[in-house]
Amino acid sequence: MPYGGRIEVSSSRKQWKIHGKSEKFNQIDDLWTAVTATQIIPEISSAQVQFALLPAAAKEQNRDLRVTRTATDITIQF
Repeated sequence: MPYGGRIEVSSSRKQWKIHGKSEKFNQIDDLWTAVTATQIIPEISSAQVQFALLPAAAKEQNRDLRVTRTATDITIQF
């Protein structure tokens, strides 16, 4: 969250949840869509490598990855 905000991380026995809240997010919809879809990630920069690593890490752990976003919130669950 390059514009600041608040992050909360919680977990249970079966799931992790990361929730971020900010007044503004970068507009990188294609990267977030690629994270949860079975499509090739578009060309990324070194500052965006987490978008390529996240799906692979979730798959390696046999976790389902879910991302929900609004203009001011993002939640990642796995």
